[in-house]
Amino acid sequence: MKLLKSIILFLTVTALVNCSGTDDVPVFELTSGNLNGTYEVTQLRGENKTSTMASGQTVDIATESFDGDTFQVALVLSSNGSFTYSGAYRKVTVTTLNNGSAPVQETSIITEDSSGTYSLDALNKRITFTDTNTGVINGIFDITSFNENQLVLSKESESTDNQITTTEKITITLERQ
Repeated sequence: MKLLKSIILFLTVTALVNCSGTDDVPVFELTSGNLNGTYEVTQLRGENKTSTMASGQTVDIATESFDGDTFQVALVLSSNGSFTYSGAYRKVTVTTLNNGSAPVQETSIITEDSSGTYSLDALNKRITFTDTNTGVINGIFDITSFNENQLVLSKESESTDNQITTTEKITITLERQ
């Protein structure tokens, strides 16, 4: 009986040691070579908040949130560091003023026709787009997810013009074609 317990214990320990978790799953590294290709936009979401300072306090003026749908937009990342972002989609924008008025919803068709250059900072998981048309794909984006099939970009930025501060957040989900 002692021998049987020893054999069962040995087999259990051997099975546990030989089991591996995610070590066998190949990692798709974030490199320029792996990043290059054609992607289609599947989701675009964002929010713009405007505020100002009054008597030393930040006063919110308005919040504009938007969602895109019905995408026919492609992002092409070339190995020479250039990109194109073109196509059209429907954008639904909801603007809420901080004065208590009802939110206003607007729907528009957005046509994108941008091109420029990009650079990848794989260590910090960032990509910088320099867009000749200053469209949606412009500036520094964090790469929040990257694998063989999907690329998710997000950006937060803040700008001040004439004492009005605008904070922009945007997330773009792209599927490799």
